[in-house]
Amino acid sequence: MYGVQNPGDTTGMVSASENGASNLSGVTATATYGCECSDGSGAVAQCTTIPTCTYNYVTYIDVVASAPYATSFKYPGLPSSMNITRETRMRVGGD
Repeated sequence: MYGVQNPGDTTGMVSASENGASNLSGVTATATYGCECSDGSGAVAQCTTIPTCTYNYVTYIDVVASAPYATSFKYPGLPSSMNITRETRMRVGGD
């Protein structure tokens, strides 16, 4: 994953995510990174400060990708089109 090697390059993470789904049309992505305590509390966007933690902190990256989807047939109770979204969050280091 590009973001593990370049956690501060959110533009590159978005590009890698969209390029990885190049067989789908209309894919959009967003990416963030930050720091948080190892128990998941105290998140700080872009690691502008180090969170105060009981034990240690970790850095993470988070990428959300969405793509439009349209059904081939009508199904009762389901919309004919929708966005499908997938989020990946990975811890990449810390103290």
